[in-house]
Amino acid sequence: MDLRAIAALAAMLLAGNSWAEGSLGVKAGTLGFGVEASWRLTPKLGVRGGFNQFDFDFDDDVDGVTYQGDLELGSAALLGDVRPWAGGFRLTAGAILNDNRISAVADPAATYEIGDRVYTLEEAGVLSAESDFDTLAPYLGIGYDFGLGRRLSLALDLGVLFQGDPDVGIASTGGTLSDDPTLLEDLAAEEQSFRDDLEGFDLYPVLSIGVAWNLGRR
Repeated sequence: MDLRAIAALAAMLLAGNSWAEGSLGVKAGTLGFGVEASWRLTPKLGVRGGFNQFDFDFDDDVDGVTYQGDLELGSAALLGDVRPWAGGFRLTAGAILNDNRISAVADPAATYEIGDRVYTLEEAGVLSAESDFDTLAPYLGIGYDFGLGRRLSLALDLGVLFQGDPDVGIASTGGTLSDDPTLLEDLAAEEQSFRDDLEGFDLYPVLSIGVAWNLGRR
């Protein structure tokens, strides 16, 4: 499911509903920067669809090997809101197409300590790491919408993305020992160290703030 599918599903839910109220907005948070469309189907029930994107670079040291990494945040969401008191407070649940991933390349060095052994740059070649998470991830959260006048509102969201344990792979290319079973065994140990560094990211905290323009009722 992509953003077009999300929009089509929301349009079907909206069709034929004489009460429905819609809004369009922009937001920023721990999932990146994004846009979002929302529909209140009744005073207490609503749906939202949107996507987020952001990339940034980082450095990380894994067992003495320094990696230059890139964290790529990408997601598309379909969420349902329940407003118990038909006001600004809402409970949210839904599914997120999760394209959060990490790619990294080791800084060139005279030697690398991989596992319990030391390899030269010529032996190890280029070390690259990739990590991603579950493609379809459940989301649970709470939120509140603050009115900023007749048309504008401020939206706050706090929740958890259940994106699963990271799938990590580290590869050696171009080295004289890149296909050596001993190096491959040591790289497997390095992968576990990488997973340990990402411990806790299976429950990814979501915090966002956004501004929405109320389109009014149909």
